[in-house]
Amino acid sequence: RAVIPVEIMKTSIEAKRMFLLFESGGAPYAVDCAGVVEVVPRVALQTMDGAAGRLHYRGRWIPVVDLSALLGGSASAGRLSTRILVVRGADPREEGNLLGLIVERAVRVARVAEADVSSAPAEAGAPACVAGRVTHEGQAVRRIEMPRVLSPALQNALFRHPAGGV
Repeated sequence: RAVIPVEIMKTSIEAKRMFLLFESGGAPYAVDCAGVVEVVPRVALQTMDGAAGRLHYRGRWIPVVDLSALLGGSASAGRLSTRILVVRGADPREEGNLLGLIVERAVRVARVAEADVSSAPAEAGAPACVAGRVTHEGQAVRRIEMPRVLSPALQNALFRHPAGGV
């Protein structure tokens, strides 16, 4: 019976994570697919204070924010590739709360080796939600971390009402 040395196993079975790649304000970003529930087309939203609107998603209302605007830029462009990412984890106080994020050019999912995922501090001036980088096809891409997307004040504003409340 053959025995495979651990060193060979480590190199042949390299851990990989899935990241959704998108743009915001023309800059590339990535979000771990583990926090993404679904990617839906950009649709008309119902008005909601403090947000781009709210989306009726699978029988309940969820707040939607424009990530480009949150990151200090202008609103996302109305392209065919502009999508709403339905994500969990944006409100760390309540596990079941979902959030919609409007992003541009959300058209790729990439398998990234664990060695290419960095938790190094973001560069000076980077938004608070940037938790490091992902290297994909030789390019450094800012990595978004869901619990850091919304400020505490915005979390309170968006999630203060029960789901479906106005």
